[in-house]
Amino acid sequence: MIKITKIELINYRQYRNIVIDFPDTEKYKLHVLRAKNGTGKTTLLNSILWCFYGVEHYLTNEDKALPIINDALVEESENNKELQVIVRISVSDESQFLVFERKQAFVVASDPLHDKKNSVAGQSSLSITISDKNDPLKNSVVIEDSAEVQSIVKQYFDESIFDYYFFDGENLKSYFSKGKADKIKDSIFNISQVTLLKTASNHAMTMANEKYRQSSKLTGDSTDLYDEEKELKKTIEDKTNENNQFDIDILKWQQKVDDADSVLFGYAPIRNNQEKRAEYQRKLNRLESEQKDFIDERNAFVRDYLMLLNFYPRLKSTYDLIIQKEKDGNLPPNIDKKQIQSMLYNHAKNCPVCNSVIDEHAIQFLNDLLISLTFQTRHQII
Repeated sequence: MIKITKIELINYRQYRNIVIDFPDTEKYKLHVLRAKNGTGKTTLLNSILWCFYGVEHYLTNEDKALPIINDALVEESENNKELQVIVRISVSDESQFLVFERKQAFVVASDPLHDKKNSVAGQSSLSITISDKNDPLKNSVVIEDSAEVQSIVKQYFDESIFDYYFFDGENLKSYFSKGKADKIKDSIFNISQVTLLKTASNHAMTMANEKYRQSSKLTGDSTDLYDEEKELKKTIEDKTNENNQFDIDILKWQQKVDDADSVLFGYAPIRNNQEKRAEYQRKLNRLESEQKDFIDERNAFVRDYLMLLNFYPRLKSTYDLIIQKEKDGNLPPNIDKKQIQSMLYNHAKNCPVCNSVIDEHAIQFLNDLLISLTFQTRHQII
């Protein structure tokens, strides 16, 4: 079971230096942070997201957001001084301890025009320190390679479904938006270490290519194909990451659309159009439901009558042939009573028409047929 055991914030927004522990006890499995509005609950949630993903997903207005560096610290620091923002999250699972640490450097810069100090942000970076739970004496491993770090983050807290890990009640309506089921399915693969295995495979391929390149320097062989393959794999990886980012952006923009709808709903000129759109959406949902029912009925009809539909051309052809023979006077066929009597009385072995053996069943059929013909003749005379 994955548990966050500690969160440390240094110079992150209004938090200058804070440590929040989540002790692991048998009695309590749930920790609740309760505070008044505006005291920093969402900021704390954003610090977790920033640590793992480098993005604050729950900002009210991302375009107008201030730098994450603590304002008071910037104001009281000297010009050109470098400051650090650090968010450190300790995580525990069944076999190991992990510490996710994101850092970002800021340089203080004076703004004489507005009589204040600003900060210039550097690039943030995420590292992961892994320790063995069962062997405390074993050295910890520090991972800084970007690809490997992202793979581990996906394994534990896949960004595509971040809002299911880190719940924000104010965004509840986005939890059931379209496309979430596919993202959860994809995340199952990440969490089940499929992504980790893929990363390991890529690392193995990189090492193989490097060994081949080293050997080619001795033998003079060309490595153009290997370099081309490496570039293509890198392109595929970049495009995949872009697609994942697009999916995340779609959710963010949909959230902004929903927020705008909420704000504009009370505005009369807009409210009428929104109500019309809602009505059209209900009609669309109803029509889609009717279409689904119709398709289901059609499929059921095809299943039930498939055999008849397949045999219809042959049945129609046979029926048309029978009708034509009746018109031509060929049906019913003329039956010679004398020939039947001759076959019965002379004990013929084979039928003179079809040459089949006249056994007991055939004799019984011929007797019944003869009686029937005799009855029909008498009925016609009467």
